[in-house]
Amino acid sequence: MRFLHFLLVSLALQASALQCPKALKALCGQYVKLRAVLRRLFGWRNSAASMRLEASVVNTTVTSRPMTDGVEMWTLEDTTGSGVTVRICTLGAVVQSVMAPDREGTLGDVVLGFDDVESYRAPGAYFGAIVGRVANRIEGAAFTLDGVTHRLAANNGPNTLHGGNVGFDKRVWAAACLPGAGVELRRSSPDGEEGFPGAVDVVVRYELHGCKLQITLEAHLEKGGGKATPVNLAGHSYFNLAGHPKKGGVPEEALMPVVDDHRVYLNALAFTPVGEDLIPTGELQTTKPGDLMDLASDPKGALLAPKLRAMEAQAAEDASAAAKKAAAAGVAKAAEAAAAAAKNMKRASAVAAATGAAVDAAAAAAQDSEAAAEVSADGSVSVAEKKAAELVYQAREAAAEASQAAVEKEAADAAAEAAKKAASQAADESAAEAAAGPVGFDHNFVLASSGAGSSEGGGEVLAAVVTHEASGRTLEVRTSAPGVQFYTGNFLGAPEITGKGGARYGRHSGLCLETQHFPSSVSEASPVTEAFAKVGGATPILRPGGAPYRHTVSYTFGMLGTQSLHEGGASS
Repeated sequence: MRFLHFLLVSLALQASALQCPKALKALCGQYVKLRAVLRRLFGWRNSAASMRLEASVVNTTVTSRPMTDGVEMWTLEDTTGSGVTVRICTLGAVVQSVMAPDREGTLGDVVLGFDDVESYRAPGAYFGAIVGRVANRIEGAAFTLDGVTHRLAANNGPNTLHGGNVGFDKRVWAAACLPGAGVELRRSSPDGEEGFPGAVDVVVRYELHGCKLQITLEAHLEKGGGKATPVNLAGHSYFNLAGHPKKGGVPEEALMPVVDDHRVYLNALAFTPVGEDLIPTGELQTTKPGDLMDLASDPKGALLAPKLRAMEAQAAEDASAAAKKAAAAGVAKAAEAAAAAAKNMKRASAVAAATGAAVDAAAAAAQDSEAAAEVSADGSVSVAEKKAAELVYQAREAAAEASQAAVEKEAADAAAEAAKKAASQAADESAAEAAAGPVGFDHNFVLASSGAGSSEGGGEVLAAVVTHEASGRTLEVRTSAPGVQFYTGNFLGAPEITGKGGARYGRHSGLCLETQHFPSSVSEASPVTEAFAKVGGATPILRPGGAPYRHTVSYTFGMLGTQSLHEGGASS
């Protein structure tokens, strides 16, 4: 029986070498079936010799099942006892599920996503997907390469995000089994897809080795492609080491716990600041212990809760200041109107007073004059009486004007007071809205000792360590990329998303560690591109006859209390 087992695995490995996808899939399926039969009939599970043979040849079982519209779900199950199982969906090359044990040995799904395929087709949060052709943002939805400007889809305000409207995350990939290891996904991105030049062949390999998920991302120009093109691929899994909510071991339709209680260590002493539209400024800003952006000084990692609360407070303060500044102009206009009304009322009152005094004087003069009492033969009124009557009329007009000015002054004062109250309320509302809005980390960090500077990628270095005290789970990330986008799910929950098992995803329900080259560093002669190129962070450009693109990242799931994952701090 052991001979049959060895023979089947050998055939699968030969098929892999000959690149026969259909044969590989068939052999993988046959291997799993034979393995199950042998275990039932001959007690392989209890056979030490069989277990040694299996461990020496196959440590991961790989199976697949069809979904809808040509989409497949592949399952990678570790057989060495780690308990880790990973599911890969061929739509978007998505990491659909990662089951990992907590300190009690209870398995939990530690990545966000959906149970059904259709939810992955809708525009959204890119749960678990491979994003490209160029991950992250491209400013102005355009770039210039070799003197030619290429226009892209603006799917994130005025910018392009994660490859455009129909990026790699919305494409179905062709899958082939990697016997005893994982699955290989391929797709061809044609010239002009989403506005990008050049035809590119892309390969993503997912391999599970014990509790480590190894991801290899490769790309090269198709033969005869002839056009240079940028490539920057990234995995977009959202991790939450608390796992999905359960009640009595059954998935519960409850709010997903936030990642506030996670600790995060990044092997990075600098990050790339961004503007309001999250486009990098081109600077590399170093961090110091105690800084809000410092995630490297504490070997145990920084607890996210105080960091996120501080960011919310800062966002509220900034929004309040902005609202007050914007409202100040309205308040100033209202105050100006009130001052003008007061001036007008003062003038009108002065005229009324002067006119009244003139009337009094004229009346006194008319009373003392005999002419005021005489009437001519034809009945005409005396000159003094006429003058008095005219002054009375003027007095009435002045009084009316003064009264109207007083009304206007009162209204202007009320308007000014209302403007002040409205400005204060607007500032408070803006602060509350900002604090509850998309606040958190969404920054590219510059990794120390990275394999920057080559489109082929260098050796893997430590990128991040995430720990969760409550469950005991840990996550270590290593990569050949020069940067990692640390994102705390700031835009989740607007609106709320229903994910796996009915769990409701809100803001900060997951965190992403997207290893990558630096954002918006594509366009030639761009100050941002030039600045990032100096440190090996600019987006790689594939050229005919040039080096291919290669980027690796590994996610290792562990447990607190094991050997330190990053002895030596940020320089390891």
